[in-house]
Amino acid sequence: MNLDDSESGEHSAMRADAVLHPDRLRIINALSPNLQLTASQINESVSDLPRTSLYRHLSILVAAEALRVSEVTNNRGGVDRLYALPEQEVVLEGEEMAQAKPEDLVRYFTNFTGALLGHGRAFFGQPDPDARKGGLYSANALYLSDEEYRQLDSLLENLTTLLKSNQPGAGRRRRMFYTVILPERD
Repeated sequence: MNLDDSESGEHSAMRADAVLHPDRLRIINALSPNLQLTASQINESVSDLPRTSLYRHLSILVAAEALRVSEVTNNRGGVDRLYALPEQEVVLEGEEMAQAKPEDLVRYFTNFTGALLGHGRAFFGQPDPDARKGGLYSANALYLSDEEYRQLDSLLENLTTLLKSNQPGAGRRRRMFYTVILPERD
């Protein structure tokens, strides 16, 4: 979900704080665009997170519109909620990035890279070499004009949008795709 320009900088910062907390990033990453899970199912993916903390984080993510409750059902006197990602993903860009304080942006990026490191440790730290197949990381220096950069951004957005529509199924393995583009000074 691209944050609407009419939102205040304070609301954007609150949403960024909600999404870019390390435990909440793990909760968001437990879901995929085509997946709806109950709190119990999410807890299986983040089993080291205490259940009370999980429910608190879910509440914060729903309030920040980073998750939505897609269905509520009664279950033995209780209520089960199915959680899903919003129709559009939460992306901080443009005006939100410009309005954010530098220390907040550094904190958000630190949380983002912390989530990336956690996934990397879990994947590359597996003792079975066969389990580590299919992972990669790279850094490439690209010399791009502003227009070429816009084209690259558009291509990546179109490709990831297309691939995010894939449903889980036989032969498909979930793969986390992190993108970081940092222009260097001339």
